Amino acid sequence: MLTLHFNNTTLDVQESDSSYRYRSLMSKPQLVLKFSLSEFVEIPVGAWCEYQGVKYKLGSPENI
Repeated sequence: MLTLHFNNTTLDVQESDSSYRYRSLMSKPQLVLKFSLSEFVEIPVGAWCEYQGVKYKLGSPENI
């Protein structure tokens, strides 16, 4: 379970097994979260979460 933080709000999500973290030399680390919610939630640019001691921030909106 991960907690997303945005607009003074926290949202606990259960990420699916297809979520992953990508790290390589000379590039920014990326965290790809895949999850489903029972209702629509707008997650704004700047939302963040912490995974294995590293803070990841949403840098661009996604079209779903």
